Amino acid sequence: MPNIDTYIEQFGNIPFSELPFNDADNLALNNIFYMPIEKVAPAEFESTPKTLGHYAQAFYALHDYKYVPAGLVLPKIICRRLVKMSSCRRFAAIKITGVQNFIDEENTVQFAAATFILPNKTNVVLYRGTDDTVCGWLEDFDILIKGKTGSHDLAVQYIEKATAALNGDFMIGGHSKGGHMALYAALSCSDETRQRIKRIYNNDGPGFADGSILESDTYDKILPYYRHFVPDASAFGLMMNHDNDFKVVKSSVPFLGLVQHDIGTWQIDGAMPVIKDELSTVGKVQDVAFANVIEETGIDKFKGFRDVLGNTFAAADCDCLLKFGKTIVTSVPKMVCGFRRQDSADKKKFWSTTFSIVKNVAKTGFEAAKGDLVYPIAK
Repeated sequence: MPNIDTYIEQFGNIPFSELPFNDADNLALNNIFYMPIEKVAPAEFESTPKTLGHYAQAFYALHDYKYVPAGLVLPKIICRRLVKMSSCRRFAAIKITGVQNFIDEENTVQFAAATFILPNKTNVVLYRGTDDTVCGWLEDFDILIKGKTGSHDLAVQYIEKATAALNGDFMIGGHSKGGHMALYAALSCSDETRQRIKRIYNNDGPGFADGSILESDTYDKILPYYRHFVPDASAFGLMMNHDNDFKVVKSSVPFLGLVQHDIGTWQIDGAMPVIKDELSTVGKVQDVAFANVIEETGIDKFKGFRDVLGNTFAAADCDCLLKFGKTIVTSVPKMVCGFRRQDSADKKKFWSTTFSIVKNVAKTGFEAAKGDLVYPIAK
């Protein structure tokens, strides 16, 4: 199946002067930004930034010229793509600056952003999605529970700093939580900064806890240059309040929304994602079921669910999923003990939320099987 790797092989040596930045480039850059290039690239917006080729090779050398995973669910193939792109004429000359990474476990904030400067001086600001840290995954719950986290403020601050430091037009985007942050930043930045943003990419990023943002004048203004992609069985990009503005991308993995979240499974025809007419039945079921769970469960129970998960992982002393995977034999017993020690009221909320998820997925799936599922749903 044609995907990012196919695109890199076919178009990797075609310069941007012949083939302008496109949706496939957006997918490729967002995918490789999961590799922690902040280990070799500076956080400052430099006056003479180095290239993607330079930093990719520096990162590769840092790991003894071995492909390394970015996390338990972020496999080595992403590192392989990064190195491959560093040897391609199209990508190697892209300059990178302002590579920032911030983790605050106390306040549950996981944030990373970087600016990729194209040969025509257009700046592409990318926000990283949820990384391998437990902190990052817990922040995803906080986006639903609190509506706003520390990453939202950091996302706005970053685009303001980038536009102040760099000349030229901007594109802004991200994958998963990164796509959510890109959209939020575009909606919340200053009017002066927003006027310089010519395109916004949200790649399977979730919606907002507060649906009123979709009814704002600012949202209406950005729609002409806003591109929201979700795979056909999306499990994340349709969570919470979202408009029906998305384009559905065909994935090489049928039915499995969690696996389809990986951009590497998205099919690309030439330089464009393969677009389908509508979501698969699984995608519709997940969207409707999650909306029903939110309405039925309420934020308080979700907070209890989130707290139990966080404390359970803390009992295993695992700050990232990769560490958990490597120590699973000893970590699981610790987590079981940690779960048993949780506050009884929170455990009741945990099981109530779990039951609500299972019940609503089953109920919505049964409605779909009978042909009674109503979609799209009102947001």
